[in-house]
Amino acid sequence: MQPDRVFAVICVRSVARSRSFYEALFGRPPDANPMDSLMEWYPNNGGGVQIFQEDERAGRGYATISVPNLDDLVIELQERSVPIDPYGMTFDPFRLAKVVDPDGNQITFAQAVTH
Repeated sequence: MQPDRVFAVICVRSVARSRSFYEALFGRPPDANPMDSLMEWYPNNGGGVQIFQEDERAGRGYATISVPNLDDLVIELQERSVPIDPYGMTFDPFRLAKVVDPDGNQITFAQAVTH
């Protein structure tokens, strides 16, 4: 198998209600909105995040997004009023920060630390 894109899927109760949160999180509107119940962001050529409206699974999701500079991201999100736990977890060799969306889904940002 040679997949060309992999998505993290995060289920929410309402795409309309979640839209402003995720636009603030990613700093832009969705890259695609192929149906009323789905928004997609493509942070790079190999992956993406889908926000999907599915009430039964809403609030139980986890996604991890690797970033090159966690400090810069924390500042960006704070400037956009996105609540972030800036260094709630550290697992060598990663520094981690997490965001929880309005439904309770957790998005963890990870920066690899070189020694």
